[in-house]
Amino acid sequence: MNPFQPSHPVNPKYFANRKNVVEAFRLALRNASETRSVAPTNIAVLGSWGIGKTSVFNKFEHIALKEMEDINIFVARVQLNPSACTTISDFVTFSVNEIERSFDTQGSIKMKIMDKMLIWKIKSLSFSGLRIEKKELTQHPVSVFQNSLEELWCRILKPEGIKVGILMFDDLHYLAENYPKGLYDMRSVFQSLALRDVNFMLCITGPTALFVKIRTLAEPFARFFDKYELKSFSLDETKEAITLPLNVEKIDVKMDEKVIEKIYELSKGHPYFIHFIMRDVLDTGSNKITFEDFEKLYPKIFLHMGKSKFSSDLEIASDKEKEVLFKIASAYESVSFSDLGKQYRSSLYRLEEKG
Repeated sequence: MNPFQPSHPVNPKYFANRKNVVEAFRLALRNASETRSVAPTNIAVLGSWGIGKTSVFNKFEHIALKEMEDINIFVARVQLNPSACTTISDFVTFSVNEIERSFDTQGSIKMKIMDKMLIWKIKSLSFSGLRIEKKELTQHPVSVFQNSLEELWCRILKPEGIKVGILMFDDLHYLAENYPKGLYDMRSVFQSLALRDVNFMLCITGPTALFVKIRTLAEPFARFFDKYELKSFSLDETKEAITLPLNVEKIDVKMDEKVIEKIYELSKGHPYFIHFIMRDVLDTGSNKITFEDFEKLYPKIFLHMGKSKFSSDLEIASDKEKEVLFKIASAYESVSFSDLGKQYRSSLYRLEEKG
């Protein structure tokens, strides 16, 4: 089995590096389960496309459900998309659906609450807009969301011995772009829930510029999180990202140290490109990769990468974004924001979010 799959988040057993955010999550989770006063730490994982934000979420879930088995924990993932965030009502409806669909807990608790979760979803959606009765039209979707989460905790999770609930919203920038006020609403909801002893820990992902772009509108939302920005790996971290999956799967491939250094140089330590290169290296079937072997191989890998990643990206870029890309590509040295000028700033932000 080839453990390097660049098109998918990293399996938790292959997860390498990111020790600061992982340890922060462990500590926050432990504190949330032990403190008498409900004030959970909320975590924002930020970074560019392909840097590993969803992989970090996978690791969070693995820690909660597999490594902390002494604590009963509820985890639910909400993978957002543009259509789910057109209005706050759409966001609430989608979130409730995803919480019921994706939730997980340890041991037998999941089986015990499955039917209750389905009933909770149906009841929640009857207020959020899918099956509204006239007498319920006065209730705002934000109030519906808060009341639904409070009912989930008080009537289902807490009675079954759940100590902490973790709600993870992946790609929250879709809400920020389509309905920025929704971020302030989310902060109000989870702050109010904590005051009512509802122990939900909130985790989100988004691009590096998420909080910069919303600062004037939702500054209280930004302050609501401990923020962790994921950056490209160092040389040592690149080595760990390569060797750990090989060791886990007991794949006997000998690689020269210079090969790893070259992969780092070519990928700039970006996890997606490390995994892309390593997938193609392992697909050769060779059990020994010398530096000379790799020098012959990597032009083919980069041709494959160009067709798989960059050609498709260029096809969906706007004319303005293409202009920026061609300007950068034609430069002999690294290009900064200031080099390109203000007229390209919005295009650069969009390109960063796209990867």
